Amino acid sequence: QRYEVDKIIVDWKSKFFSGSIPIPRFSRPKSDPISINFMGRILTALVKLSTPISTIYSRRLKSWFLANDGEEILGVNIFYLLRKGIGAYGMFCLDRLLCIRCCHELQRLYKFHETTIKKYCAILEQVRDSLYPEWKTPKDGVRLYRGAIKRLEKLMVPLMTCICRIGQLQLLRKMVLDELRLSANIEASDLCHGIETFNVSLLTHLKSSLNPFTIEYTLPLNDISNLLLSTGLSDPMSTIFMEANPLEGLPVLFALFIISSAPKFTYDSDFQTMIRKNDDPIDGLPMVAGVTTLFKQFHPSFTKALFSLLGQFIRCSLLSTTQKQQKPEVPIVSTIQIKNVLLLLQELNFSINGKRLSSAIFEFVPQHLIDLHAVLS
Repeated sequence: QRYEVDKIIVDWKSKFFSGSIPIPRFSRPKSDPISINFMGRILTALVKLSTPISTIYSRRLKSWFLANDGEEILGVNIFYLLRKGIGAYGMFCLDRLLCIRCCHELQRLYKFHETTIKKYCAILEQVRDSLYPEWKTPKDGVRLYRGAIKRLEKLMVPLMTCICRIGQLQLLRKMVLDELRLSANIEASDLCHGIETFNVSLLTHLKSSLNPFTIEYTLPLNDISNLLLSTGLSDPMSTIFMEANPLEGLPVLFALFIISSAPKFTYDSDFQTMIRKNDDPIDGLPMVAGVTTLFKQFHPSFTKALFSLLGQFIRCSLLSTTQKQQKPEVPIVSTIQIKNVLLLLQELNFSINGKRLSSAIFEFVPQHLIDLHAVLS
């Protein structure tokens, strides 16, 4: 209710109200002045435990760890105990609460674009024209990137904060859905396989239908969507939360955002992920998940444009590195920054397409350049 509606709805007017089993309301403690019921307190506790300000998320270990000492603070065991406590239906409701909060954060980002980012649209358009076409290496590109990032420096911190919040919520959703899928495969395998088979057959039928958007198909789609979520067979990164108009200059802005953020990270072989280099309150995978979620709300051409701009930066940076020996006055990009941009590009591709290296990357960064960078670094 806090994120979804503008006016307060009293309990007895809610469609979820039950006179025989009312939802208990609790007094607001100082540690949590927002939540008034049990599910709200669970959501708040999970968000506090997994905050990117002080934690590191590892996709390999499926856990959050404290950044200062590496101690696990939130992982698979807690979500298992949570499911045992509130049940599959409670986990499904928790996923819906995370969706509502994620949608709220996306709306805040859209408002930030309308109120603040639009003032920089002329700069973004100028940068886009200077980098066009993306398959070509821009002349004096390193200076162009540095100048553009400096002019947009005021936008980077608010963007990082909002994107990490969205990514954090999506990673929590992924943990919830993973636990639901595991429990469904163990405790209700026939139901799980039946839903999965029905989903595949329905999608195949819709693709072959001339007019799939009719009442005949809309009702089963709504039902199968809830069944897929309740059994954890849905991918949170592919969720479309709302219909959004195209945001002007979005691919250029986030290409510069990723380029400027890359030096703040370093790759950790233990966690097998990008972690903060200094004491910056950021984390690699929440940022990647947030960017993936945002670009999923728009046409796939936005994602392709982002990949092409990042690939252009990598090619331009590698070229300036090789030209430095002949022309000492040529500015270069550190190999660490190039490596981090390439790793972030691979993580984005993994979140979107399920592979770190695929044709979606080789289209913009040839494989021999990736091998060349491995030798240079």
